[in-house]
Amino acid sequence: MPPKQKFTKEDIVEAAFNVVREQGWEALSQRSIAKKLNASIGPIYSYLKSMTNLEEAVIEKAYELLLQYMLTARGEDGFAYPSFGYVLFAKNEKKLFKCFFNEKHTEIHKKYAQRLWETLREAVKTSPDYSRLSDRQREGLHKNIVIFCYGLAILINISFYDQFTDEEIASLIADAKRMFVDGFKD
Repeated sequence: MPPKQKFTKEDIVEAAFNVVREQGWEALSQRSIAKKLNASIGPIYSYLKSMTNLEEAVIEKAYELLLQYMLTARGEDGFAYPSFGYVLFAKNEKKLFKCFFNEKHTEIHKKYAQRLWETLREAVKTSPDYSRLSDRQREGLHKNIVIFCYGLAILINISFYDQFTDEEIASLIADAKRMFVDGFKD
């Protein structure tokens, strides 16, 4: 009888996630997962239904971590600052952030990104900046902040602006948010 396997499907997903986190999407293979688990490739094959399912599980885990960043980031005023969390994720989790832009998984990303931005939209409604705005203005502010932070996150992630400290990033976002809010007219 073969020896009992020492890992679970969750262990495989965690190992795959860590491969992508540390080495990037292109490094993910059954061989790299087996190496991470100190196992042979055989047991990995027996656990996996398909690499596509595993890749989706890795993407889901990456989005969960991104959401955690976004929901726990706080501004100087103590309010939730999800846009800052998004940019910090791009700065601190460079390889994971880049996996969101892999063309092979566009449909999977659309599903998770839509859920992410809906969660963000609800989370920022408690900001004092939103209280004096109409629904149309709130939607406009949300879109402008998303576009600004998306661009900032990419520039930081690709090391174009990697010299910014966390405080400088927070200040840039706060300044942009103020400009967007002040620019709205009824």
